[in-house]
Formats: sequence, structure tokens, C-alpha cells
Amino acid sequence: MNNNFEQNNSAELKISRLGLSEQKSAEQNLDVRFQLISRLNPLTSNGADLEDTILQILRETIKDQ
Repeated sequence: MNNNFEQNNSAELKISRLGLSEQKSAEQNLDVRFQLISRLNPLTSNGADLEDTILQILRETIKDQ
């Protein structure tokens, strides 16, 4: 049970490190989320190869040439 508390505390810490907070308005937190998203590059991120493979499989499945 202690482990569950530690996980929740860890999640809250990670969220606060991102700049999100209950003390901020919904609009302010949305701005923070948009800033985070704008820094992501799906072509060069750590998961880019996996995402490309998934999209290739999807294209084959729906027969999209």
C-alpha cells in the first residue's frame, strides 16, 4: 500500500515539474500543454521508429498506397 502512495506522489511531482498546477487556471494549464506539444517532433523523437512502423502496418491493413 505504501508503494501506491509513492506512485501517486511521484506522479504529482512529475506533473508539477511540467509546469501544470491545480493553482493555475484551466487556460494557463492548457497553455503549458500546448507549449509541451509544440516541442515534440514526431519524426525525431524517441518513439519515431515505432510510430513509423505502426503507421506502415496500418497503411498495409487498409490498403492505402
